[in-house]
Amino acid sequence: MKPDEAKAELQKIDVLIDRNARLPGMVFHQRPHSFRIIEFDELWSSDFFRRAREMTKANGDECFTLAVLQPDPERYFYNQFCEYPFFRFALDDVEQHYVDAINEDPGNSPADAVAHNADVVFVYPERVGWAIYGDRDLEVAVVATMNERALEVLTSIYPRERLHSAASAIARLLVPLYGGAIPEDMQQRFIANYSS
Repeated sequence: MKPDEAKAELQKIDVLIDRNARLPGMVFHQRPHSFRIIEFDELWSSDFFRRAREMTKANGDECFTLAVLQPDPERYFYNQFCEYPFFRFALDDVEQHYVDAINEDPGNSPADAVAHNADVVFVYPERVGWAIYGDRDLEVAVVATMNERALEVLTSIYPRERLHSAASAIARLLVPLYGGAIPEDMQQRFIANYSS
């Protein structure tokens, strides 16, 4: 996106989430209708793109945006590459366009392609009937649905075994990450903040 477009998107994002917050803390300013958890690495797959496109269409939108929030979009990406790491995908885009965009070298630095370098990402459609906050450190992405219809669409297009509750995400995704020793306060905060 061009700088003026990216700055407008950052203003929109700032209404929805606290960019200074991190999981397991609450990142959303207003509590959504419900939460489900997926693995962070799913965000970089063509399967994810197809599901995000379906969610976008069901929400009555024409496109969705993937924004990298960490490393900092302005202080890091714009200063290094004169580009913001924000990508808008339309309903008529194909999977390969998504895969190519997130793996694109931003400028003589292949390791800075967002699929490799993004630590925190935010994915959302125009009217924000759903949103996804992904955190590479915890290797999870929180899928927030804003109404019952968005939750129904999400659960109809995602395999059941890939959508987790907060408690299930701790047991199946975070326990392996932490070698079985997840700090108790982290578990409590994650469950308190992201249980539906």
